[in-house]
Amino acid sequence: MRQAGALGALALLLGLSACARSDAGALDSAPAPAPAEPAVAVATADPPQSAPAPVEAPAPVPPLQAAAEAVLRQDDPDFDDYYSQFAFGDLDRDGRDDVAVEYGIGADGATRHVANTVRILLMRDAGLELQRADPDLFRYCAAVRGIDRGRLRVDSLEACMIPFPHTIAHYEYEWTVQGLRQSAERSNEEQIQAQLGELAEALRSGRSGDAAAFLRPGPAAAGASAAAADPLFDEAARRAGFIAAVQALSGQTFRQLGANERMAVRGEYKLHLNLKPEGELAELGDGDTVNDAVATLEWPQGDGVGYSVRFLLIQGRLYLLDHSGFDSESE
Repeated sequence: MRQAGALGALALLLGLSACARSDAGALDSAPAPAPAEPAVAVATADPPQSAPAPVEAPAPVPPLQAAAEAVLRQDDPDFDDYYSQFAFGDLDRDGRDDVAVEYGIGADGATRHVANTVRILLMRDAGLELQRADPDLFRYCAAVRGIDRGRLRVDSLEACMIPFPHTIAHYEYEWTVQGLRQSAERSNEEQIQAQLGELAEALRSGRSGDAAAFLRPGPAAAGASAAAADPLFDEAARRAGFIAAVQALSGQTFRQLGANERMAVRGEYKLHLNLKPEGELAELGDGDTVNDAVATLEWPQGDGVGYSVRFLLIQGRLYLLDHSGFDSESE
């Protein structure tokens, strides 16, 4: 009995020893924890800065204008203190472009001009030559509109010192052996009739380029391309009706309908003028200008149908506003 107890005790001791070795092996085989990585300082990038807005370079001055400015500055160093406006074209009909310049006149130290003047520079073999000023030619607030077919077009404004003056008269000048001379003077009513006559003649003669100038919504803004012309008169019958209406009403006396409305009538042909229309300012892209009148021309188209075309008078030129047919028998 004592021998069996001894053997049991020995077996128990051997089992405990084996467990201890097994536990020790398990501890020895466990991987050591990885050393902590050193902290690295990360630089925070500045938020992207928006690029500065590009500064638009001023439009280059045309060489002919630069030459005119140099000549004018010799005569009057401060000619452009207030403003200056140039027009180019062949005024003396010698095949070379000349220059007309309009600029403001004011008292010494004034911040705004109170009047203006127009000077002419003709191209000669040695370059531009400033012509003698004639104070009797421009006794009004002048707005140079352009040089076209040897004629200088200048409008008379109601005042120089108001922001959006109305045009009260239209003048044309031609160069003669005696110098610049006035060749035409028209009221707004007469200017509209003259413009309609020019359009009718362009259509009659097949000068589509000249006719297109009347069939745009307004003058092009500075530096912008002209708008496409409306194909209003591509239809032969409509074109013929317009030409007949203008011819019938040419030189016709206007009847006054009110303070600002006029009407000329001959048979079924009618020309109605509104000399102070609503919405007098027209937007032209980079600025506004004044609508001096709305002209509505009506004529019979046949089969009880009539046609109506409306034009705006802007800076002495007619521009197409809208057009439509109507029932002439109900008029």
